[in-house]
Amino acid sequence: MFTRVALRLGFTLLAILLPACVFADPVTGTLDITGGLSLTGTTVDFLPTGGGTGTILADAFSNTGTFAVLNSGNPAAEQSGTIYDINLATAPSGAIFITGFSSDPDIELELNAISPGIFGTSSCGAAPAAGQTCSPALSPLDLVNLPAGTGFDTLVSFGFSGTAVNTSTGETSPFTGTLSTQFAGPYQQLLFDLATSTPESSTFSATITVDGGDGGTGGGTTTAPEPGSFLLLLVGLGAIGLLAPLRKFRNLQSTGR
Repeated sequence: MFTRVALRLGFTLLAILLPACVFADPVTGTLDITGGLSLTGTTVDFLPTGGGTGTILADAFSNTGTFAVLNSGNPAAEQSGTIYDINLATAPSGAIFITGFSSDPDIELELNAISPGIFGTSSCGAAPAAGQTCSPALSPLDLVNLPAGTGFDTLVSFGFSGTAVNTSTGETSPFTGTLSTQFAGPYQQLLFDLATSTPESSTFSATITVDGGDGGTGGGTTTAPEPGSFLLLLVGLGAIGLLAPLRKFRNLQSTGR
């Protein structure tokens, strides 16, 4: 009687725990987005301006992994989401960054860090020339002068990182990304505009890569422990313990003891 009750309890626990193992679904893959922004020396205000958020469009074809559901297959009907404005002068520390995709509302990206600029300041004040690079002091912006007709355009980019969250399961995965935009004129002109609090507007593109596995680095989801293998191990050990009294009972019956 005790053994049957114990076995029934064990299978009940298995039925409860298996869904957590089977449906574990950390965010993975790459997300390609486009939108518009207004840039100042300390802020990235995603269009439309004001309100603290902007609208982004997911690429119609190139998203992978969890983000593949955003591939509409129609460049004229790209799926939209919400992106939160960035203050370049303060650490973001887990603030919500991207959310609101209707095809997968469980996706949420939180911004943890903005990477420092990589080019240095040595050419920031030089006369404009093709191929020049500049990262202003205390700024994450990386600037490059590109030839454009008889003049120049400025390529602006910065790196960022954070945490991708599946809000339905609570699972988290690290991500990295790069945002790029372009302005008419050399970066020397852009730096003057930003220093005089003149906002500059343009379109942008960004690629975000989420590592939902170990990625060869031993990283992966930060929820602990991994539900699949850990819970199955516990259930398996429990089943072994529950079956032991049954084997003992049958052995006693066969020996007449």
